[in-house]
Amino acid sequence: MSYSRPSLTVGLGVAILALGVGVLVLLALRPAPAPENAGAGVTPQSTPSESPRTTTPAPTGDADIVFIGDDHLEEWAGEAAAELGAEARIESGVTLFEDTTVADALEGSAPDLVVLSIGTADVVWADDFAFGLAQALDEIEEAWPASTIVLMRPAWEDPDDLQTEKIDSVEQTAQARDLIYLDAPPDAADFLDAWTAAGL
Repeated sequence: MSYSRPSLTVGLGVAILALGVGVLVLLALRPAPAPENAGAGVTPQSTPSESPRTTTPAPTGDADIVFIGDDHLEEWAGEAAAELGAEARIESGVTLFEDTTVADALEGSAPDLVVLSIGTADVVWADDFAFGLAQALDEIEEAWPASTIVLMRPAWEDPDDLQTEKIDSVEQTAQARDLIYLDAPPDAADFLDAWTAAGL
């Protein structure tokens, strides 16, 4: 059986069209890539999968202050609390979206203050970051309604544009909810200076 040139051309055209449709379907089903610079410049000391939540209990039981958030809290929060003469519990390795979230840290009796310093391990867009922060604050307020909440600036040393947007989001959230905001790096001395400046 022989084929005429027009029918062969039509057949090739149909095959090419079908191939193109298949490629488009595959592209549509491909997962969206992570934001290119969502984590740029973020160098958390560890990720939640590598360093699970760590709890440092208050020495005598109930805590006056509970620090919740990134791993860096282990390095300075205890020293800062000691300088304030306060009993502190430290919940580090806590994130907004990963395996261990703020809700997991809300145990025991309510402290006088909750210091939330969180976000550097959450590689997400700024809108998602703001949503996660609002959700975390809702959980704290529901679990410990009488506690005063203090928000700290996320601990990026040299923030890029996206990280700066997230930092601004934390400050704006503090203002919108009438919470205390400390613009301080993760260091005991700087924290205490910001603490004093805020009238705490």
